[in-house]
Amino acid sequence: MRGAAKDYLEAIKLSVKVAAHGITFAADAASLCERLSWHSGTDIQLFIDEMRKVACLAHDDVKNTIEAFSAVRRTLLQVCKRNDVSRVR
Repeated sequence: MRGAAKDYLEAIKLSVKVAAHGITFAADAASLCERLSWHSGTDIQLFIDEMRKVACLAHDDVKNTIEAFSAVRRTLLQVCKRNDVSRVR
């Protein structure tokens, strides 16, 4: 159980990191909309490229977070099964 609790804490930390990516991306999207209304220039493409990088980082972190929570879930289910079997005996 201690190992699962530690893994769960790490998964929560990953999910916080993913949320931070989401906040950054949303702020960048809002800024992009503002920039589009102010000027049309080459800096827009650079800004979009940067947003694409953030999206890629977030995507990788989301996959890692899903796997981390899934691993914790599998571990907890195994612990529960072992406890149910030991009670029957």
